[in-house]
Amino acid sequence: MAVNLINLALNLQTTIDTADPRQLAYTATNGPTRIQQASVFNNNAGAQVFYLYILSDATLTGTVRPIEAKSIPAGESATLDNCIGHFVPQNGTIQIRAAVTNDLYFTASGVEDVAS
Repeated sequence: MAVNLINLALNLQTTIDTADPRQLAYTATNGPTRIQQASVFNNNAGAQVFYLYILSDATLTGTVRPIEAKSIPAGESATLDNCIGHFVPQNGTIQIRAAVTNDLYFTASGVEDVAS
């Protein structure tokens, strides 16, 4: 089995959609993926809460528990420690959510296991 180092998301700006409260950030289409690094930057004048979910599919609605829920101070970046080391299953997704449109920027990288 081969592995690929990949960017899962690069400065992905959060969005709000009342019909779909979570935003799709990454889909593991080539194989299971392990998250090695994840961070978020808050461009808002106040602290904002960022949520990260790992799901087995791309369903964006319904109640699920986040892997990470972290308050990010205004103008600062924070590492998302709780999700580092987690696996996204093949065809699974990383989904994100924030309460403020366009003010949080998500970045993550990882290792993707692909069949040789």
